[in-house]
Amino acid sequence: MTFTDVNTTQSSRTEAERERRWTWLRATAAPAMAIVGSVALLACDDDGSDKEASTSTTLSAAETDIAKQFIAAVNDRDMDAVEAVSTDALTIDILATVVGLQAEDLPSLMAWYDAFDWRWEAPICQTRTLGADIRCEVSERNRLTDLAEVERPATVSFTMTDGKVESVDVDADFSDYHRFAFRPFRNWVRVNHPDDFTLMWTGNVPVLSAESVALFDQHLTEYAAQPPSTTDE
Repeated sequence: MTFTDVNTTQSSRTEAERERRWTWLRATAAPAMAIVGSVALLACDDDGSDKEASTSTTLSAAETDIAKQFIAAVNDRDMDAVEAVSTDALTIDILATVVGLQAEDLPSLMAWYDAFDWRWEAPICQTRTLGADIRCEVSERNRLTDLAEVERPATVSFTMTDGKVESVDVDADFSDYHRFAFRPFRNWVRVNHPDDFTLMWTGNVPVLSAESVALFDQHLTEYAAQPPSTTDE
């Protein structure tokens, strides 16, 4: 074997070993790179999620605060404060009483609320869908609940648009309220003030007018001061 043959053989072996080494390096490096890439991707995802969660939390807190401001404004009968946190297309739906009130109807609603001394107390609010719904669990109170000592739990749901209230939907548990508070008062008005009855209600829906609001205020005061002898149907 000549020197050239030895060099050729060694060279062949060296090339073969180098190829095997590169093959091994490629085989081991690929999973490693994949792992590194995955870790980097996860790190990016985690960072993105954190930012998104932070933004979501901030937005949720801001919208929840707007909902609570709306509730406080209604309790205070503060129309300027209501309008400040609401869109021009604001609507309010109140189950089984007043449905689909537009913004221009709000002064009448506020006057009716004032006659009854309606309050949404102890609101506990949380977001349901980011940028859409906020649901507040409240205790609805008024002169009749106070007089009859009954509970009226309710849910006030808000639809938000661009950080303002677009619609409000109120859903209350009427079971005890209707039996022990509302129905006795309504029957008392029908018996004692039959001419006023149709001015105050259309079916079970209250009439929102200056005249009816004055009648509600007058008869609630009389009813509380002189409890009826018969309150059930």
